[in-house]
Amino acid sequence: MRKKWLTTEEYASVRGYSEAYVRRLAGAGELPGAEKRGGNWMIPVVEPPLEEHPMRTIAVFNQAGGVGKTTLTYNLGYQLAQLGLKVLLVDLDPQATLTSFLGLMPSELSSTIYDALLKRDPLPISTNLYGMDLVPANILLAGAELELASALNRESRLKKVLGEVSAAYDLALVDCPPSLGLLAILGLAAADQVLVPVQTHFKAYLGTDQLLKTVDGVRAELNPRLEIIGFVPMQFARGTQHDRDVLEALTVQLTQRGPVLPAIPQAADFKKATVETKPLALFNPRHPAVGILQEIADGLFQRLSSAEVRA
Repeated sequence: MRKKWLTTEEYASVRGYSEAYVRRLAGAGELPGAEKRGGNWMIPVVEPPLEEHPMRTIAVFNQAGGVGKTTLTYNLGYQLAQLGLKVLLVDLDPQATLTSFLGLMPSELSSTIYDALLKRDPLPISTNLYGMDLVPANILLAGAELELASALNRESRLKKVLGEVSAAYDLALVDCPPSLGLLAILGLAAADQVLVPVQTHFKAYLGTDQLLKTVDGVRAELNPRLEIIGFVPMQFARGTQHDRDVLEALTVQLTQRGPVLPAIPQAADFKKATVETKPLALFNPRHPAVGILQEIADGLFQRLSSAEVRA
């Protein structure tokens, strides 16, 4: 069973109550788990599982580094797990930042995603890390592109190994490397959808054309089902005119390809939380970015449930 969040209005409609009565119940603590977000109550309800389906896979992809890709993967995975999804995080970056964020020491790992891709070993999975599971990486993955260059069906290697564990999970989030190399292509080839973090800086704005061409190329040659589930503006400094201008330009440019989701603000607490190897929601539950991540997670959950994604 999964948890779904309803607004005061939605809960009142479902139950046949007035909105005032629902607010009174929530304020009195008579709706277990109800949370006040942005002045409105959000009420959790348990609903039947999603229709039986193979695990959905979302590649978190941007060829540029430093855009907050791993931060988004980690924190969004946590929020989706809080909604009741069984989430598998996959570190496909030789820098192994996601692995480190979750408190593991990449250099001490005896088995990683490298072994599954190159040696055909079973996926090594570290379990119950803040309610999520992880396929870790380390620097050995840096040699994988060269070693896979002459391998048969190399682009389908990740898809195959994820398929072997798909019955155990609702969702896999793949943290792709910041490149246009073979590892990134493996991530896109294995995915059902792609989620694109985009920094609200002019240089990042200029790089979106190449990013979209890469997604289109993978869809045309390797993965015709690949869809863009959304773009997430990252490191947004609302107080600067530059960031506001870039966000407006990104929204105009990208909306025709997929929804532009709420912007994640620039915040030092993201870095502080990673030092503590915690999701932001556990490090500082009152941080404004937590509510934005919850909003994005709620929206993705609904979109995945209804399969309403746009190419």
